[in-house]
Amino acid sequence: MTDKSWNTVLKLSVAERIYYLHLAVWWPLKYAIQALNEFEDLMAMPDDDRPRCILLVGESNIGKTRILKELLHRHPPARDATTGTLRKPVLFVETPIPPTPEELMYEILCQAGLVPSDTSLGGMVRYAAKQLPNLGILIVLLDELQRIKESTSKECGQTLEVAKLISGLLRRPVVVSGTPELQAYFQRDSQLQRRFRKFELPVWQPDSEAQQLVHSILENMPLREGYSEAIYQDMEIVNELIRFGEGVTGGILAALQDATKEALREGEEYLTTARVLNVTARISRTRHFRLPPST
Repeated sequence: MTDKSWNTVLKLSVAERIYYLHLAVWWPLKYAIQALNEFEDLMAMPDDDRPRCILLVGESNIGKTRILKELLHRHPPARDATTGTLRKPVLFVETPIPPTPEELMYEILCQAGLVPSDTSLGGMVRYAAKQLPNLGILIVLLDELQRIKESTSKECGQTLEVAKLISGLLRRPVVVSGTPELQAYFQRDSQLQRRFRKFELPVWQPDSEAQQLVHSILENMPLREGYSEAIYQDMEIVNELIRFGEGVTGGILAALQDATKEALREGEEYLTTARVLNVTARISRTRHFRLPPST
């Protein structure tokens, strides 16, 4: 964001700035950049009968979906100047609920802008084989695939086969994303294990990478007078934010958002270490509060 754009944000009302707090922001941090680079390398590879694919795993709220959507943002759909066809270099698909193979295949086709007349699995596979290669798809992103745990054992295997099948039909890479328990389903199938290489997003540890994360978040807090640099420079405070957020990006972000909202509502334009620590302590107490047993 340019200085001019940021100044415009700071001129907004308190209510508008609180709304701004919850807009998605891209933070170019180490593992996110590494993942994006891997995905873009796959996009640049030629068609292959057995394309390399990736299993992106990490705890819930660690930032997997944000990385996938950043790739989609960098490579948006565009119309072919000659044919007028809408080409989608990145096809983003959120795993449906329930995650049956039929529902997943139908969602893939819908996100590609295709509506099958035959919604049987076989009919949709034949339709996909005919239509998907014409859309200029370079990579397919299947998000939240851990939802297969809600399916039967048979459906789980068939749904994973859909992911492998799409890769084969397009001769293009597929990235599947999910929480760590998704790994167990891939480990049951040696072909899936060989095809999908794991890329893991680790939980945050109290180190310079976490300091960079906290600093990046603070830079996007719409406070006119800024924040105390100790919030990201003091490792004890960073460690408290990691503890509060259970090591995931979303939890750390929530703590700083809550502290900023509280400051704004009280007419304060500067975020102090005391406020951040008070917010994490107060919310932690309510997390562990239990009603006494009834008598």
